[in-house]
Amino acid sequence: MDTLFTILLFWFCLVLIFVLFLIIGVRRSRLPDKCPSKIVANGLSVIVPFKNESNRIGLLLASINQSHLPEKVEFIFVDDHSEDKTYSVISSSLSTPFILLKNEGRGKKFAIQTGVRAATYEYILTLDADVQFSPDYFIELLQISGSDMVILPVVMNGGRGFGKFGSIEFSFLQLAGLGLASWKMPVLCNGANLLFNRSQFLQVDIERTDYNVSSGDDIFLLSKFIEKKFCIRVATAKQFSVSTPAPEGITELLSQRRRWIDKVGRMSFPSLLLGVAVIPFSQAAMIASLLFSIAFPIFLIPVAMKFFIELLVDLVIVKKISVSRILLLLIHQLWYPVYMVLLLLPVESGRWKTTVVAETKSDEEN
Repeated sequence: MDTLFTILLFWFCLVLIFVLFLIIGVRRSRLPDKCPSKIVANGLSVIVPFKNESNRIGLLLASINQSHLPEKVEFIFVDDHSEDKTYSVISSSLSTPFILLKNEGRGKKFAIQTGVRAATYEYILTLDADVQFSPDYFIELLQISGSDMVILPVVMNGGRGFGKFGSIEFSFLQLAGLGLASWKMPVLCNGANLLFNRSQFLQVDIERTDYNVSSGDDIFLLSKFIEKKFCIRVATAKQFSVSTPAPEGITELLSQRRRWIDKVGRMSFPSLLLGVAVIPFSQAAMIASLLFSIAFPIFLIPVAMKFFIELLVDLVIVKKISVSRILLLLIHQLWYPVYMVLLLLPVESGRWKTTVVAETKSDEEN
């Protein structure tokens, strides 16, 4: 029993060291690096791919309307064969001029490709249709020191229901992505808030072989930029962040996470596998600690360590804490084992799905 306790304690000590390593990386990202500076302020093309988002796009449109928009910012909305009235919502709600395009292929990747090809400016910002941001977001963004790609922060708002639990897991993934990128080991980025150079995108786009997989528009692009040794920066400051609502229903949550697992499973970065593997191993260690704590209270120490680590991650990413959030983190310790089992069950989503799309890239270009 002493050996098991030592192993569990040692594991959570390693996890704590890993999290501190990531946090230091996030703080370190504010220091200058060796990437050549490029000027984002020369112009920015904002691409928003959407599919059946009439009930969700209101937050984004309100944020754009309330923004202090500098000159030379264009908005390109790309409709991926929507069957609802998203276009009507955009037209009636958005007070800023915009361009609407029909996706030349099918799926989010083709929608982004369609927007990039039509873009006027050299820097591209992709946003998801359900994000929101501060009024100074674009002013701050155009002052950023550009690069071939800049990984930007995304905060997931818990909302209500199962989304609250999803936001806790998302916080760790965000910390892992931002922290590892800060240490020049970029493995994760989020297309909900991603800045990149148009010329570099077009250069790697002709070589991409992932267009037959509907998910992973962000991480597959990142992998090609890494392969080409392009310069990748990370900006972690709060003024560069956007927030996105967490899935509220259990089916929607599981569907989203299955898409993430699918695209991560196709990557071969050792640091990515290390970062993601921490989650299930920590959960297994926590379950063992809880079970043995019934007879041996000393095993509550590893449980407390895991809770402290999650609290630390939440403070760094969400940047605020409350009594209700602490209680949620405690309940999350019991919910997560059930959630991991449910991930093994098949679910579907009404939005972009983890399926093989009918069109291939070569078909679309012919």
